[in-house]
Amino acid sequence: MLKAFQLELPPCETRDMTFSGQSSAPGIDLAMSFTAPKDCVEKYLTDHHVDRTNPIHWPDAGETVVGNRTLSPTRPPFDADHMKQFKLKLDPANRYDVHVDFVTPKEAEFKVLLVPRGEMTGVYMESRMSGNVGKRSG
Repeated sequence: MLKAFQLELPPCETRDMTFSGQSSAPGIDLAMSFTAPKDCVEKYLTDHHVDRTNPIHWPDAGETVVGNRTLSPTRPPFDADHMKQFKLKLDPANRYDVHVDFVTPKEAEFKVLLVPRGEMTGVYMESRMSGNVGKRSG
């Protein structure tokens, strides 16, 4: 899976890894999570073109209207299957950084949620766009 997305793990020790997905159409999808040292996570994000100075946040600042639907600021940051996989319980009283500009060399884009844990950071990633993942390199 990681090879299909041209995604490497951070160059440091990681803990609590979870992983699911498939790389064949139509279900091109990848979700993973891990915990790593804060400085390593920051470098990992920078190496994947993330502008760490401009995150969005969870919970959102207010309700969002999309079409006819009003979305709550505390709606889960990932789809239900991935929230269950991650066993992610977020406290809406806290504010978490979310980045949507994490890109791999195959142009796959990920949403990344960061959960501070002292000197460590929990990293939760869900593919948003598959880029060239489904295309064979020749």
